Amino acid sequence: MTKKLLQSRAGSLRAPQMDQSFLAYAPKPAYLTADQIAPLIGCRDGQEFRRKREDLERDQDFPLPMPTCQRPLKWRRSEVEAWIARQGLPRSQASQTTLALNDSMLKAAARA
Repeated sequence: MTKKLLQSRAGSLRAPQMDQSFLAYAPKPAYLTADQIAPLIGCRDGQEFRRKREDLERDQDFPLPMPTCQRPLKWRRSEVEAWIARQGLPRSQASQTTLALNDSMLKAAARA
């Protein structure tokens, strides 16, 4: 076999790159850990969420974790998402929205 033929055959043995766009349609896990909840509610990390957890449960009716002796603690995704929907946006996003609303209100008032 010639050198070019061997190179072309060797090149065809490479595994094709898989399209991983199907991962966007994968089912979401039914349970969330503190590290997964933290960004959803505007905390820096799971440790900050764990520090605030008792206050959230007591004062803002945050869902309780699943009753289990296993670690890490897990919360039902559906309950956390429902709580977030009742609360509105996380503080970090809410402050940006408030600033945008205040700016547009000031512009409207200046035009009036």
